[in-house]
Amino acid sequence: MLQDRSVATVSEVGRWEYWLQITGEEREWLGQPVVPDINPVFNFEYLSFIFNHYTEDGSACSWLLRFTDQETEERIQEGLIRASWKRLIEIKWTKSTDDVRQYILDGFQD
Repeated sequence: MLQDRSVATVSEVGRWEYWLQITGEEREWLGQPVVPDINPVFNFEYLSFIFNHYTEDGSACSWLLRFTDQETEERIQEGLIRASWKRLIEIKWTKSTDDVRQYILDGFQD
Protein backbone atom coordinates (compact mmCIF):
# COMPACT_ATOMS: atom_id res chain seq x y z
CA MET A 1 0.00 0.00 0.00
CA LEU A 2 1.52 3.30 -1.05
CA GLN A 3 1.05 5.87 1.67
CA ASP A 4 2.91 8.76 0.13
CA ARG A 5 5.62 9.63 -2.34
CA SER A 6 8.32 10.74 0.04
CA VAL A 7 11.83 12.08 -0.08
CA ALA A 8 14.52 10.77 2.28
CA THR A 9 17.49 13.01 3.02
CA VAL A 10 20.52 12.76 5.26
CA SER A 11 21.87 16.11 6.42
CA GLU A 12 24.71 17.31 8.60
CA VAL A 13 23.24 19.26 11.52
CA GLY A 14 26.30 19.76 13.69
CA ARG A 15 29.85 18.62 14.21
CA TRP A 16 29.65 14.85 13.60
CA GLU A 17 25.85 14.97 13.95
CA TYR A 18 23.53 13.88 11.14
CA TRP A 19 19.77 13.83 10.60
CA LEU A 20 17.53 11.48 8.59
CA GLN A 21 14.42 13.28 7.31
CA ILE A 22 11.44 11.65 5.56
CA THR A 23 9.23 14.26 3.90
CA GLY A 24 6.07 13.49 1.95
CA GLU A 25 4.13 15.53 -0.55
CA GLU A 26 1.80 16.85 2.13
CA ARG A 27 3.51 16.19 5.46
CA GLU A 28 6.70 15.56 7.35
CA TRP A 29 6.71 11.86 8.22
CA LEU A 30 9.67 11.80 10.58
CA GLY A 31 13.04 13.22 11.41
CA GLN A 32 15.62 11.57 13.62
CA PRO A 33 19.32 11.54 14.38
CA VAL A 34 21.46 9.08 12.46
CA VAL A 35 22.60 6.75 15.26
CA PRO A 36 23.57 3.06 15.35
CA ASP A 37 20.22 2.13 16.96
CA ILE A 38 18.33 2.75 13.72
CA ASN A 39 19.87 -0.49 12.37
CA PRO A 40 19.47 0.32 8.67
CA VAL A 41 18.86 -2.66 6.35
CA PHE A 42 18.80 -2.22 2.57
CA ASN A 43 17.33 -4.78 0.20
CA PHE A 44 18.25 -4.12 -3.41
CA GLU A 45 16.07 -6.93 -4.74
CA TYR A 46 12.95 -5.16 -3.45
CA LEU A 47 14.41 -1.63 -3.63
CA SER A 48 13.64 -1.15 0.05
CA PHE A 49 15.11 0.23 3.25
CA ILE A 50 13.99 -0.80 6.75
CA PHE A 51 15.07 1.06 9.87
CA ASN A 52 14.07 1.64 13.48
CA HIS A 53 12.58 4.90 14.72
CA TYR A 54 12.36 5.78 18.41
CA THR A 55 9.86 8.29 19.74
CA GLU A 56 10.49 10.69 22.61
CA ASP A 57 8.81 8.30 25.07
CA GLY A 58 11.16 5.46 24.03
CA SER A 59 8.66 3.55 21.90
CA ALA A 60 10.16 1.89 18.85
CA CYS A 61 8.71 1.09 15.46
CA SER A 62 10.15 -0.07 12.17
CA TRP A 63 9.79 1.93 8.97
CA LEU A 64 9.91 0.59 5.42
CA LEU A 65 10.76 2.83 2.50
CA ARG A 66 10.50 1.62 -1.09
CA PHE A 67 12.52 3.30 -3.82
CA THR A 68 11.60 3.83 -7.45
CA ASP A 69 15.05 2.79 -8.67
CA GLN A 70 18.34 1.36 -7.46
CA GLU A 71 20.27 4.60 -8.01
CA THR A 72 18.06 6.42 -5.50
CA GLU A 73 18.41 3.61 -2.96
CA GLU A 74 22.20 3.61 -3.39
CA ARG A 75 22.34 7.38 -2.78
CA ILE A 76 20.44 7.19 0.51
CA GLN A 77 22.45 4.12 1.55
CA GLU A 78 25.74 5.90 0.90
CA GLY A 79 24.49 9.00 2.75
CA LEU A 80 23.59 6.92 5.81
CA ILE A 81 26.85 4.95 5.68
CA ARG A 82 28.91 8.12 5.47
CA ALA A 83 26.96 9.82 8.25
CA SER A 84 27.16 6.78 10.54
CA TRP A 85 30.87 6.33 9.92
CA LYS A 86 31.75 10.01 10.37
CA ARG A 87 29.69 10.18 13.58
CA LEU A 88 31.47 7.14 15.01
CA ILE A 89 35.04 7.83 13.85
CA GLU A 90 34.89 11.66 13.74
CA ILE A 91 36.90 11.81 10.52
CA LYS A 92 35.66 13.17 7.20
CA TRP A 93 34.74 10.40 4.75
CA THR A 94 37.06 11.81 2.08
CA LYS A 95 40.04 11.74 4.47
CA SER A 96 39.85 7.96 4.83
CA THR A 97 41.60 5.68 2.36
CA ASP A 98 39.84 4.04 -0.58
CA ASP A 99 40.34 0.64 1.08
CA VAL A 100 38.63 1.77 4.30
CA ARG A 101 35.69 3.32 2.42
CA GLN A 102 35.21 0.15 0.35
CA TYR A 103 35.38 -2.00 3.49
CA ILE A 104 32.64 0.07 5.14
CA LEU A 105 30.45 0.03 2.00
CA ASP A 106 30.88 -3.74 1.64
CA GLY A 107 29.80 -4.22 5.27
CA PHE A 108 26.39 -2.76 4.49
CA GLN A 109 25.94 -5.09 1.51
CA ASP A 110 25.86 -8.25 3.68
